[in-house]
Amino acid sequence: DANRAVAVGKRGTIAMSQDGGRTWNEVETEIWDDISGIYFVSDKEGWAVGDRRMIIHTIDAGMTWERQDSGMGLTLNAIYFVDPKVGWAVGELGTILHTADGGRSWIPQMPGQFQSLKGVFFLDRREGWAIGWPGVVLHTHNGGLSWTSQNSGTFNELYAVYFINNQKGWIVGQFGEILRTEDGGETWKFQRSGTGENLNKIYLADDKHGIIVGNNGIILTTTNGGVKWELQESGTENDLLGFALSPDGMVAVGRGGIAMRYSIDAEKLPVEMPPVADAIESDEDEAPTVEEVVYHWEIVRQATWQTDFADTYFLDEIRGWAVGSNGVIAHTTDGGKKWKPQHSGVDSNLQLITFVDQSHGWIVGSRMLLRTEDGGQTWQIIRGVLQNFRRISTMKFINAEEGWLGVNIGQTVHTTDGGLTWKLQRTGMTDKSITDLHFINSQEGWAVTPQRRDGGYILHTINSGEYWKILAKTNQPGVAIHFVDSQSGWVLMGDGVSLTTEDGGLTWKRRTSDMNGRIRRIKFHDHTRAWGIGG
Repeated sequence: DANRAVAVGKRGTIAMSQDGGRTWNEVETEIWDDISGIYFVSDKEGWAVGDRRMIIHTIDAGMTWERQDSGMGLTLNAIYFVDPKVGWAVGELGTILHTADGGRSWIPQMPGQFQSLKGVFFLDRREGWAIGWPGVVLHTHNGGLSWTSQNSGTFNELYAVYFINNQKGWIVGQFGEILRTEDGGETWKFQRSGTGENLNKIYLADDKHGIIVGNNGIILTTTNGGVKWELQESGTENDLLGFALSPDGMVAVGRGGIAMRYSIDAEKLPVEMPPVADAIESDEDEAPTVEEVVYHWEIVRQATWQTDFADTYFLDEIRGWAVGSNGVIAHTTDGGKKWKPQHSGVDSNLQLITFVDQSHGWIVGSRMLLRTEDGGQTWQIIRGVLQNFRRISTMKFINAEEGWLGVNIGQTVHTTDGGLTWKLQRTGMTDKSITDLHFINSQEGWAVTPQRRDGGYILHTINSGEYWKILAKTNQPGVAIHFVDSQSGWVLMGDGVSLTTEDGGLTWKRRTSDMNGRIRRIKFHDHTRAWGIGG
């Protein structure tokens, strides 16, 4: 219905929304294989398919799932039902499976060709199409008892097919491919998409109004049957793999667990919802209701699973963030018991994160910087300021405007406008990266870095990093540095040895530890407590 939505994905992920896609919760299952296709025939009953012949079935709107025996050992990519009894699933090596009893039994319908089938669509119990690679279009007019090949005119991989009647249909696929037929597939003609990105799903409300989603956040719409497809601003670079419509709008889902929602406003787009389970009558089409739609997109979910986390930051005992691969940002408000996603707007790896208060924070990614002024509800992408630095190893902000980064070739960069612009500062001491740095105010700070050969340096500045001098040399590089004030400081080495000073670095005391192994990174919580990551 307009509120409930189900999304599926990698490693058995099944996520549900009860509020039209605004919030999502994962369904606990024993499924670990990738799920690639889903279809609901009513508001309660649906099926999903995936790796290793998986077919699963729900009768309670996705709350619980049971397996059905497909009898085949190959990956299934898509599934379609015309009513609660009759459906088809397609997959690798030309696999086509058919059920006439709601999935209790599945019968192979082999078209005699060994392609990869990616999509399937049926108008009724008799007529349907299956599509895939290389440029495969198969058609049946007898429920799959026999299949005939149609000439698509392409060898590209085809991903989705949709017909509005037995004459007019569309196919989308690899490299921006859009095909249209007006004679049931006897001939297919190309339509210009204006993109080279893979197009993954398509829906046509009638012979004029349609929508397509694809890789790199592509959203295309048409109001003239595809004579012209217009690119819409999606607000994401994530691959969009599927979508579902309701009278209240549309939810699109994609790579990295992203979910995006847009609301109803101005442009007509008829939407046909799955019928209520008790009201289903097989082989009868309901007239679509006409709703007005405009393409205003809102990020509602960026999932936190399947990522390699690289850094964390906690403001206090309960509020913290973690960042990792594929643009993932996770946020907790209960000390890490539960984590919720925050949308980064990027899919590159994120490496470092810091906050100066509950609102202002920064994240370093691959040659980019992200900044938030509302506690991570929105992140601003700042490009073009860090592209020349091969490695950014450390970050320190002292307030919402001023901060430093430690970068390669013994350099630091300094900002006084919250990260919008940066000024390069050279230490001239080493060709290695600055390992860590710490400032107690806008003028005075310290840094640790390896020497050109063996050992390391402790560096000191009293003019915001414009000039650095060697405060001390160490027999091994330091991995972290922290000062309480201008006199009291602490340097930690990779083997757990600490150096402390009470006179601003004029003299240092060495303290050993019984730690085994090496320390790679240190996070200071305050002047007395720190956590280390080793290996």
